[in-house]
Amino acid sequence: KPASDNDLLGMSLINMRSNLIENEKRDNERNWIVRGVAGISEVLRMHDSIDNMGDDVIKFILEKIDAIQGAFYIVNDDDASRKLIEMRASYAYGRKKYLKKSFRFAEGLVGQAVAEQDTILRTSGLLGEQKPTAILIVPLITNEEVYGVLEFAGLKKFSSAQVNFVKELSVILARTIFNIKVNERTRMLLEESQQMSQELQEKGEVLRQNAE
Repeated sequence: KPASDNDLLGMSLINMRSNLIENEKRDNERNWIVRGVAGISEVLRMHDSIDNMGDDVIKFILEKIDAIQGAFYIVNDDDASRKLIEMRASYAYGRKKYLKKSFRFAEGLVGQAVAEQDTILRTSGLLGEQKPTAILIVPLITNEEVYGVLEFAGLKKFSSAQVNFVKELSVILARTIFNIKVNERTRMLLEESQQMSQELQEKGEVLRQNAE
């Protein structure tokens, strides 16, 4: 404590101590986020399809941010005139839940997060027999386009580090989903091309036989 209001040295030392504590807190949070990003990267490396990836992603993040429920949504753009946000994976209280949900853009909090391309953090909501005090919804955005959504509920308020952690993961997940979709389309086009080539060969053989 400073000896008096005129103890400039004492007050300077107190300010320095406060700054050191704050810097250490920021460093610890950053290291925690970096370790989490490394962990999710390992999870993503094990998957090449969106459905299988969703289960492991939600389970990993739930444990990391101490949430009680989580859901993983994908934007289905097969029908350009009617895009839907479809749930692909969900966990509640440590168990996988087989739920089927979908939202239109701007419908509900999930649809709102997609339409506004912004994170939603609320401190209200009802889930089963327990009442979460926090709901976190983060859209998965890359190339200025939303590819999915992460939704979590917790029994206590999510810290700034937890929110920033999910935001950082959202960028990685969005890029992963984008790459998987590109690979799937490429594979589909290749299969169509091979099918057409096969059909052309068969027609060519028929024409040759007819010519003979």
